[in-house]
Amino acid sequence: MDAQTLIILCRLKGAEYEWIRQLGNVGLLEIQAVEEAIDRIVVDRMRLAEELLKEAKTLSKGSGVSLRTAISRAYYAQYHSARAVIFHLYRRDMDDHTSLPRAIEKVFGKPLGDVLKYWREKRNKVDYSPYPQFDLRVTAREGVESAKHFLNICTDHLRKRGVAL
Repeated sequence: MDAQTLIILCRLKGAEYEWIRQLGNVGLLEIQAVEEAIDRIVVDRMRLAEELLKEAKTLSKGSGVSLRTAISRAYYAQYHSARAVIFHLYRRDMDDHTSLPRAIEKVFGKPLGDVLKYWREKRNKVDYSPYPQFDLRVTAREGVESAKHFLNICTDHLRKRGVAL
């Protein structure tokens, strides 16, 4: 699959996937190629999540703005791994920061959805406020630990579904 096709498919919505399936059913499209592209997108999104986590770990050892960025990167590691799970499970992209936790709750339960909401709030505070009202160093370390745990859950889930990560 070429890059342009992956760019288009990674923004897939549920109704669009159904159209693709129907085109495959009548022989106008090779559905197996689409399924392989979906798996590739899921793997690539999980790799992005892992890279963001790695960056968060490095930044969490710094100070000042580095700690703020570590918290943000830890959130986005969780966000992208959640998107990967939802994309693989439902064959649609979900990038809305408010809807994604609710979708994750349907897969893993309310506690994991709450984790995503919590870290989004922390990310918003460090990105938008000069006065986040919490210890940046402690929160950055906690963010990294949370992201590790979140990614492990998502990785295990995707592997059980047959994704080669």
